[in-house]
Amino acid sequence: MKVFLSYRFTDKIYVDQIINEINTRIKSIDFISLDHLKKDWVKQVESLIKEADVVLFFIGSNTYESKSIHKEYEITKALNKRFYFTELKTDNKSKVFTYPYFCIDNKALHVANHPKEIIDALCYIDTSKELLLEQYKILYASTENVSTRRQNVNNLYFGIITTIITASFLVADRISDKAQACLLLLFLTGVAYGITFYWEKLLISYQRLNSGKFVLLQELEDKLKINLSQREWDILQERNYVSNTETENKIVSTCRIILGIIAGIELLYFLWKTCLLDTWLSSIFNFLHFY
Repeated sequence: MKVFLSYRFTDKIYVDQIINEINTRIKSIDFISLDHLKKDWVKQVESLIKEADVVLFFIGSNTYESKSIHKEYEITKALNKRFYFTELKTDNKSKVFTYPYFCIDNKALHVANHPKEIIDALCYIDTSKELLLEQYKILYASTENVSTRRQNVNNLYFGIITTIITASFLVADRISDKAQACLLLLFLTGVAYGITFYWEKLLISYQRLNSGKFVLLQELEDKLKINLSQREWDILQERNYVSNTETENKIVSTCRIILGIIAGIELLYFLWKTCLLDTWLSSIFNFLHFY
């Protein structure tokens, strides 16, 4: 774990005492800080805070007067980093301890300046990060399961529709009365057409479920300080990626068009067999000739 230390140079001796004692107790914490006397210190601070897992502010009697500490605090909030602040017990007892600037954010967690309490707080962050990572893995796996179920739903409904259409033609072929056969075909084609709406409704349900899961994944990635999903999406957009949602919607729409064409052909065949088509065409021609 990397911890960025933020403190005034005048408080360095007190900070070093705490950090040295922490290092004697635990070796897995890497403390980093920066000398503000460098010219480009702002960019370096931003780079170090971005690299750190947590920021630890040491608040002395006059820390609130330091512009550099204020800047580090603003960078920490902008990068959405977790941070703690701890009060230093300095020898300067004449000044009143105050840190109003660091108390305006609910994310600021106070710990005593005792090394053990600081270690406990930092170890808790490390443990919670592992827990978040496990939650991320479980949520990602559940997202993959939803995608698999969506594919199974597509296969199921497509199979049902093709089976209905195939069976309807086989049954109709065995009926001697072609008019009745056409009515049967029209009915079963209408059933298949109606099933596409249930298919679409279920797909929308899965799409919304996945959308919610991706929002949660994004929130977990923000807490884990990773940006995999957004980066993956940016790369796919650059390569003209077509989402599964768009493809599935096109498949459903195409099925409806095909079923509509089949129903139209069946209707025309039914009208032709029942001589209604000739009657309608004659009526239309007579109407047009009259006008």
